[in-house]
Amino acid sequence: MTDHGRRRLLGLAGAGVAGAAIGATTAGAAVAATADGGDDAAAQEAREATWTTDRPLGVRRVWWSVPTSAPLLSLTFDDGPDPLFTPRILDALRDADARATFFMMGAMLERHPDLGRRVVDEGHEVGNHTWSHENLAFQDEPGIREQLERCHEVLTGTLGVTPTWFRPPRGALPGAALRIAAELGYDTAIWSVSRTLSEVGTPQRITEQLAEGLEPGAIVDLHDSIGRGNFMLPFSGLRDELAAKREVEVVGLPDVLAAAARSGLRSVTLSELVRSSQA
Repeated sequence: MTDHGRRRLLGLAGAGVAGAAIGATTAGAAVAATADGGDDAAAQEAREATWTTDRPLGVRRVWWSVPTSAPLLSLTFDDGPDPLFTPRILDALRDADARATFFMMGAMLERHPDLGRRVVDEGHEVGNHTWSHENLAFQDEPGIREQLERCHEVLTGTLGVTPTWFRPPRGALPGAALRIAAELGYDTAIWSVSRTLSEVGTPQRITEQLAEGLEPGAIVDLHDSIGRGNFMLPFSGLRDELAAKREVEVVGLPDVLAAAARSGLRSVTLSELVRSSQA
């Protein structure tokens, strides 16, 4: 089986696992209620109601990569907008005549609305990356809903767009997050290519490592801010390390774009990449 085939299989399996997580949670609640003799029918009904919705969810998908023969891939950027990194990324994309999808944090867009508008004005796509980059695997359902809905509101209210993509921080996707994303009309995007170096590295090393995974349909995960590091104290060592890693990615971005071009590949938005698989 080819690498592409394996990723496609993983994508289908991942969507099934996420759906199973929803069912397992619901079943778990029912078993717990039955075992606890103190629970009455009203309490059980209220518990089950938290896992239902009156909105038709239809079909929503989880994408790791896109099955396409078109010479296209999608660069994606998480955690911004951020005046330290986003403008330079936009300049590099403009110079390469490339388009990308920016998964914005609501709290960062609220701080830098003009920069978010520049992203849209220059032809790029935006997606929901939660309000403040909490790890959704450790959030209860109300916390997950607040993270997605607050970000959705600031994206639509500030940018005047209706986003259709969601990316969970760290790629952690509990069943409740998948269902709430579906309620908001989102497909979920993970990635097939990202930096794997744990150390800061160099622009050349990061470019070489990313270039190995560039192929038609690839979803490349990069960053234009430091995620939860934005809420840490300025003297935090982790904050400094994250900023150094982002700097390396930004400095190396023109070379990543050049490597893609040498392979005959062009970066487009996620939505355009998906459309190429349906042509």
